[in-house]
Amino acid sequence: MEKFLVDGGAESYRGVSVLFIDDHRDPVMVLYLQATGEEQRRIPLIQYDSEEALTGLMTSLGFTKRTKKEYEAYKEKQAKKQADMDEENEHRIFNEQRAMSNKKDEIANRVMEMMQKNMKKMQEENEKIMRD
Repeated sequence: MEKFLVDGGAESYRGVSVLFIDDHRDPVMVLYLQATGEEQRRIPLIQYDSEEALTGLMTSLGFTKRTKKEYEAYKEKQAKKQADMDEENEHRIFNEQRAMSNKKDEIANRVMEMMQKNMKKMQEENEKIMRD
């Protein structure tokens, strides 16, 4: 399956685009209505265990092969889309890490405040005991 998706087997069909999203989920084919761009169907690809099975799926869905010239033009456009997607993923990961770091700092500050309050309270109690 990886070879079919990564090495262009899937993209050799007209109307097929492959975008990689780094979210550690199993690959899914999403079919869109050409006229509206509305999602029509999702097909989990994990069940297709060979290139032949994936080729059969593409044929059964009515996809036809691109010419070499069509494929090269498509790959140029797709490289730009993938670069944009990669940049978007980097921003998302950076923002998630920054948010986590801020949350850790917030928790650490709250713990420090609680410790300082407890120490002040203990000091006041000790001073009271010493006075009495």
